[in-house]
Amino acid sequence: DRYFFTVDSWYGFVSVYSVETGELYRRYDGSGSNAMNIGEKAFPMSSDRLLIIHDRFMVLWDYKNDSSREILPCGDLPFEGYIRPFIVDLAPDEKSVVIGSHGYGAGMKILTLDGGKELPLGFDPQRGYSYIVYSADGSRIAASSAGMYCVWDSSTGRMIFQAEETAAGGVNLAIS
Repeated sequence: DRYFFTVDSWYGFVSVYSVETGELYRRYDGSGSNAMNIGEKAFPMSSDRLLIIHDRFMVLWDYKNDSSREILPCGDLPFEGYIRPFIVDLAPDEKSVVIGSHGYGAGMKILTLDGGKELPLGFDPQRGYSYIVYSADGSRIAASSAGMYCVWDSSTGRMIFQAEETAAGGVNLAIS
């Protein structure tokens, strides 16, 4: 309610602006030697923090104190083989993310932000997924893939529902 932010994934900057004045408050410099250094996503969190998705890791940035720390990878290079931009969503309890790729066979998984747990989601390796989202209570995850919709139990990673789209013109994905 005090700030809004923008993500420049090509050059690797995340900018935080004042809602009242529109002036720049802070800028996170995630630039590196390669373009497209940030995975096009940043999630606002409690306590004046943003979770920023990079190409091979994530950063928790405290924009009030302008300090950051790298979190993950969980295991050995959890983003290896993923095609960018990632599909990703932050759990409502801010303890984990679900992450996947548009690429076929790359898979999807839940990663705890403390790096302690990695839970793969059951998926069809012949499909590339384009969108993923947690339910409001965090118990379910929904994703779409070229006219197919899936729902998983977030505690087990087991797919519990799969259906083909029947509406003409596409459907927005939400889960409650």
